[in-house]
Amino acid sequence: MNCIIFLMISSTFSKLLLVCSLLSIPALWITADSSAHSHWDVVVPDDYPTIQEAINHSSEGYRIFVRSGIYKEGILINKKNLLIQGENKFTTIIDGERTTKDAVINVSASNVTIQGFTVQNGWCKEEIYWDASGIKVFSSNVTIRDNVISFNRLGITAATDVTNLIVADNTFIDDGFLPGCYVYNGKLSKEDFLYEVSNNTVNGKPLYYYKNMHDFTVPKDAGQIILANCTNVTIRDVYISHTDFSIV
Repeated sequence: MNCIIFLMISSTFSKLLLVCSLLSIPALWITADSSAHSHWDVVVPDDYPTIQEAINHSSEGYRIFVRSGIYKEGILINKKNLLIQGENKFTTIIDGERTTKDAVINVSASNVTIQGFTVQNGWCKEEIYWDASGIKVFSSNVTIRDNVISFNRLGITAATDVTNLIVADNTFIDDGFLPGCYVYNGKLSKEDFLYEVSNNTVNGKPLYYYKNMHDFTVPKDAGQIILANCTNVTIRDVYISHTDFSIV
C-alpha cells in the first residue's frame, strides 16, 4: 500500500524503492528466521528428526534450516550447494559426545555453507588428530561462518587440496583452525594454506591469519597465529594457551 502512494507522488522515488526491495530479497535465504517454511527446503526437526536425515533426503542446492536444540550426531555433508543454517549459534548444538571416531561434521562436497551452530565434543581416542575435528573439510568452495567451535580435539581442519575455503566470524573455545593438516596426493605447497580467514576469535582473543605478508609484527593479544607464505615475522611477548596449535 505504501508503494502505491509513493508511485502516485514520484515515479523516481518509486524506482529507488523498488531497487531497494529487490536487493533485500537474497537475505531471506540466509536469515535464521524460519517463520515462513517456504524460505527453506527442509526444516529440522519438523521434516526430519536429525540433521543427517535432512541431508540424506535433500537434493543439491537445498537450504536446510535447523531449529534450536541439541543434536547428538556425526554429520557427513556429501551433496553440493547446500546451505545448512542453525537457528541460533548458541542454542543450536551439534554434539559429537566425544564418542565418534570421526569429525563432528565432515564436508566432502563443494559449495557448502555451514553457519549458526555450536559444534562441540569432537574427540577420538586414536592418535589421528584430524579425525577428532569439530569440522573437517575435504572439498573446495566451502564457507564456515558465525559458529561456535568448542572443546574438540581440533577445531576446523582442512585437507591440502582444498581451495576457496572461507572461515569467518567464528568463535573458537579451547580450539582453533589448522589448515593443510593432512596431505592429499602426496604433495604440500604454500597454496594449501591460502584461505580466506577473517574476524575469528580463539578464547576471546583474535585469530591472526596472515598470507603473503612480509616484515611485520604480530600483535600481543593473539589467540592463535597462522602464517601462510610469510617472511621476516616478529612474534614477541605473546601468550597463547588452550588452542590446537598456537602458531602454524
